[in-house]
Amino acid sequence: MKSIRDIYKIGRGPSSSHTMGPQAAVMRFAKEYPKAAKYKVILYGSLAKTGKGHMTDTAILEILPATTTEIFFCKAVFFINIFCGFYFFAVKGNIAAA
Repeated sequence: MKSIRDIYKIGRGPSSSHTMGPQAAVMRFAKEYPKAAKYKVILYGSLAKTGKGHMTDTAILEILPATTTEIFFCKAVFFINIFCGFYFFAVKGNIAAA
């Protein structure tokens, strides 16, 4: 059984949901594509609109190398019933995996 500390964690920034969720997802992605030449991250919805202020980009760059990672804040994209999200891409040469 998990303890309350496993379920509730305090993250960085004014909104830990904008850092802990994307950081956990990018950790899994980085493990799957550890040898990518570069990475691209697209944030949309509320992650894009508040991502810098809520440190979403900082949380991602703690996992992926800052020198080879591009983060795009796509503020104009909204989907019905989906208010925030992200796409990760690993690039090897001219081939990208998502």
